[in-house]
Amino acid sequence: MNPVWNIFARMSGTPFFSARWSQHLAYLLLLVGVAAYVYAWLYGRSLYLDEANLALVLETVSVPDLFLPLPFEQYAPPFFLTLAKAGLFVTGHQEWGLRLLPLLAALGSLWAMFRLLGQLNWSWNARLVVLSWMALSPHLTRYASECKQYSWDVLITILLLSVAVHYRQHPPKQWSWSGPALLFLIIPWASMPAVFLLGTWGGLEILGTYRQRDYKNSIAWLGVSLLGLCSFLLYYQQVIGDNLTNTLLLDYHRPWFMPWRLDQPGQLSHAFSLLTDLGAWSYGHTAISLVAGIALGLIGWVVLLKKQPFSALLLTGPLVLAIGASMAGHFTLIPRVNLFMIPLLLLLSGSGIQWLAGRWKEGIRPWIMLLVWALCLSSFLGKLPKLWQEPEIENLYQVMHELSDRSDQTPWYIHWNAMPAFRYYTEFHAERSRYGTVKTTPLPWTTSESILSEMDPPPAFWLVYSHLISDQARQEQEQFSETLNTQYDAVDTITAHGAMAIRYEQRLEDRN
Repeated sequence: MNPVWNIFARMSGTPFFSARWSQHLAYLLLLVGVAAYVYAWLYGRSLYLDEANLALVLETVSVPDLFLPLPFEQYAPPFFLTLAKAGLFVTGHQEWGLRLLPLLAALGSLWAMFRLLGQLNWSWNARLVVLSWMALSPHLTRYASECKQYSWDVLITILLLSVAVHYRQHPPKQWSWSGPALLFLIIPWASMPAVFLLGTWGGLEILGTYRQRDYKNSIAWLGVSLLGLCSFLLYYQQVIGDNLTNTLLLDYHRPWFMPWRLDQPGQLSHAFSLLTDLGAWSYGHTAISLVAGIALGLIGWVVLLKKQPFSALLLTGPLVLAIGASMAGHFTLIPRVNLFMIPLLLLLSGSGIQWLAGRWKEGIRPWIMLLVWALCLSSFLGKLPKLWQEPEIENLYQVMHELSDRSDQTPWYIHWNAMPAFRYYTEFHAERSRYGTVKTTPLPWTTSESILSEMDPPPAFWLVYSHLISDQARQEQEQFSETLNTQYDAVDTITAHGAMAIRYEQRLEDRN
């Protein structure tokens, strides 16, 4: 035998892949995930467009009005917003306060997944791979430090799965039906995607108890499910119903609706693209990691369907319902909105790992397990930034700081994409006083051809942009520059990631 291979064989033998080693690595991955999430939070990056709009909601909308349609083209579950608003009183009006609840939810989701894997009594090999995905996911890390509800959705999903498994293992007695009833009543107001899991769970329990001729519990689960349905319908009518008639939101989300006429030209490839994006957010953006994750998920689903059909359907039912709602035009498949799918897909793949671990004991060599783990970890070699890089999106705050340090009296014109974050930093942020003497003018929504007439600009001014991570925003900036360059010279520029300020001075011949 080759000496190098002999050394590798000894290193990859059973002792290395023992439960003790896997357990130690799992705890280590928990610490790595906690460190990554907390680092992203402590970095305190600048608010970006959509995040700033939700920050304005938290600052300007009273708690009772959080249970009504929101301004600024925003949506978030009322209970999440109420708790997030409380975070502002803990850390003050700054980025850390706005993102405190998402951070706590992300940290809670790591621990909740760890507990759920133990509740399922999976091998440490399977737990290790699932926790690898959870702890090192750049998507989960990003939304641990973003003032949005997506990490909260992940936590609610994992907790509901844990509760569903518990009730399956320990059916409620007559006096304890208040627990499920309270859950089904409250959860629709805490996490919108969670209703897909509630619907699946309730339907499975009704069907299961009915097939067992346990009519008493079947009626009880039917009552609980109807209570949850009524709660969701009230929530849908009162909170998010207006969004379905908002033309701007519908136009934005339309490309993310799953097509139902797959026989039409281009629709099948569009559907495949949507599903691939959802899988990539769970397993990674490399072909190897995506194929490995999907293959393990399919194996895991088949295994669960044979041995634990309730678990198999509980994990896949919410996915099917979400896609069906998208086909009906009532739910968007933008990956960040579907972050709640990540634990569902990872658990399916974890079931595949669990099966492989069992087969390994019957003859599969340890190096195969090492290869599977390497394929899983390769998902984080994709196109997104690594965990140790700064989790920046668009840094308008840096541009504003540098502009204010110039201490001149040149007025600022603010592009509409920069207005939400600009308004937050000048009206609500803890350091808003530094901008008190700045003369600013919001730029009205206009075309590049009419910008000069709409602005009526002075001889010198700064034009502030943000959201330049968007192709459309960059094109607008270039078109505005071309128009302004007909009468003005760009004499100075301040740039940061996704944000920019350009100082324009009118040519002498154009001042007359």
